[in-house]
Amino acid sequence: MSRTLPWAAVLVAIGLAHRASAEPSRPPAPHVTVHDERSTWLFVRTDPPGATIELDGDLLGRSNGLFLAPPGLHTLTVALAGFRTERRPVEVLEERITRLAVEMQRPPDGAAAAAPPPAMPSRPLLVQPRPRYSVLKLAFGSAPPADEPPAAAVLVGHQGQVNCVEFCPNGRILASAGADGTIRLWSVPSGGARHRLEVHDSRFGVYSVAFSPDGKTLASCSGSLVRLWDPERGRLLLASSEIGRAQSLDFSADGKTLIVATGADSLALCDTDSLKVQSVQGIKLPTEVALLGHDDSVRRITYSRDGKLLACGGGWHPQRPGRLTIWDTTTARLISSFQVPGGPVHGVAFSPDTKLLAYAASDTVKLVEMARLPRPSAAR
Repeated sequence: MSRTLPWAAVLVAIGLAHRASAEPSRPPAPHVTVHDERSTWLFVRTDPPGATIELDGDLLGRSNGLFLAPPGLHTLTVALAGFRTERRPVEVLEERITRLAVEMQRPPDGAAAAAPPPAMPSRPLLVQPRPRYSVLKLAFGSAPPADEPPAAAVLVGHQGQVNCVEFCPNGRILASAGADGTIRLWSVPSGGARHRLEVHDSRFGVYSVAFSPDGKTLASCSGSLVRLWDPERGRLLLASSEIGRAQSLDFSADGKTLIVATGADSLALCDTDSLKVQSVQGIKLPTEVALLGHDDSVRRITYSRDGKLLACGGGWHPQRPGRLTIWDTTTARLISSFQVPGGPVHGVAFSPDTKLLAYAASDTVKLVEMARLPRPSAAR
């Protein structure tokens, strides 16, 4: 699976707790308001951070972030597990950022505190945060890249940069998301075109796509909206209200929850039946580990389904070759490293059986057999 910001430098793997065998009851879904063009910005800082912010009962997200809110008088609700829930009036001003600081208070002994957030779904989500978390931009050195291997199929059709590629769980369909505002569905391994899905609400096009565990639903995010599609028929099933700046997404293991990264430090958990936000979770960044092998920005990384392989795609200048590296996650050993003509690699994905590698540079997607990847001398 691969989740992207096209200019992000490293992927953070968030380990999510395993859910008990019995499905826990879900809290009622909060209403998510779509604010009009008169909306302005509200900044809420809490001590400690990580509190849930609601405005007039509408869920906005986690504290220490910017939120769109209509100007006027509102009731702000701030809740954090283990602390007393705070409610206060706030006036959101027009054409400026309204700032508010809230110091959370512990409740007296015996008093009720805010309920803890619901458990996270049982599947790791890969989130691309901002470049300040880069750890893979290191001096060019020990493993010079080989030439690009021959492609089993070349997929052409996008009219702009391809941001993301993703295989269907059965391996027979590949989805590609483009800056041209389209999602292309391709047959694997032939590379034949199946469907062209259009999205026109983001100037950056479609950022990310993900298949449900059963392969019957395709999710996409563009701008602040999330959509669900039927990949077999190429039809739109459902579109969300605005949920924030959606950057990447994935399904939970049971397919009932869609996890959407809405920033460098927050996840929105959406019910797949309605795409309503059930809760917003903060992200705690893990310890970063540096892997040698790239001399430029790393824009996309992804794991194989079994977690044993890691692919990193990078590059900086559109007129210079990009680079793609494959790593053994158990030993941190470099397995393959090669140049990609056509510019930086923005999308990369392993097929479910790990026999094919799909990657995208500029407006072109290529399928390569894993057995034909070049091996650096250090990995032979």
